[in-house]
Amino acid sequence: MRATWAWTIGIGLAIAAGSAGAVEAKRDQAGGQARVDRASDAVKPFAVADAAFDAAETSAEGLAAITRKPEYYDRAHAELFVKNIREAVGQANGHIQHLEPLVQTDAERRYLQQLEERNARVESALSRLDGNLNDVQALHREARSLDQALDGSQEALEDLAEAMRVPIDVG
Repeated sequence: MRATWAWTIGIGLAIAAGSAGAVEAKRDQAGGQARVDRASDAVKPFAVADAAFDAAETSAEGLAAITRKPEYYDRAHAELFVKNIREAVGQANGHIQHLEPLVQTDAERRYLQQLEERNARVESALSRLDGNLNDVQALHREARSLDQALDGSQEALEDLAEAMRVPIDVG
């Protein structure tokens, strides 16, 4: 039993040493320690922001579906969709703020600015939903507009992830 345990520990140390060598090689290829740590730090905010945009988009699509025809409309469900969209967009924006200190190059700053501009469009479209809860046709138009704005934000998020060389599939 002791021999097996010692052998397992030995294999574990060899694997760890091999992994450390692989990490060191990645550091050298990526331009040093800061590049690896930055990408690692950025993965979580990108993943959460992307998932939050997906959730907001799903709720916007649900809102568009129940406003397609007046007989489908139910204000209580519309309010629930709007609440879910607002929360999801808030989550996305909160995690995007975590990316700001990780942006280093001029190109990355431009992509971040583009993302912020597109998010402003999302916020504008979102603000118009509440005022249209009694007008099914207008609410339907605004839900579709919001869905398109969310697509734009997700595209900008993907562009920023690519520019920062963050290994995550966004969108």
